[in-house]
Amino acid sequence: MTQNKSGNLNKNLNLHTNNISRISLINEKRDSENSITENTRAELNIDPSIILLPCLLLLMGWIVIIHKRYLAAEAKQVKELENSPCKDCRFFINNKYLNCAVNPSIVLTKAAIDCRDYDALNNNKKVNLCKKRK
Repeated sequence: MTQNKSGNLNKNLNLHTNNISRISLINEKRDSENSITENTRAELNIDPSIILLPCLLLLMGWIVIIHKRYLAAEAKQVKELENSPCKDCRFFINNKYLNCAVNPSIVLTKAAIDCRDYDALNNNKKVNLCKKRK
């Protein structure tokens, strides 16, 4: 009977040990799941400057590129204006309101290259079309 009691005691002890090990495994599993969710939360807490800095740099780069294209177009337009014969025409007056009295709509443009009213200056005098009347 003593052996029977000791056998039952061993079985109970083994069952109790198995239950403890199961409980510890369950606890470890919960702990590992909790640590994974904590790590995930920690990874999601990103500093906003890490996201904003590259966006701002891209925006600034695009602004520089667009401004550079605009300046290149302006330089091209100025070069075209230098080829215009208007500055050597006798009707050209360096006035910001009315540069040419004959064709004011095409003065200093590409169309002015083939101007039908172009009259080159033979002498260095320009005709003043805005003479004061007495």
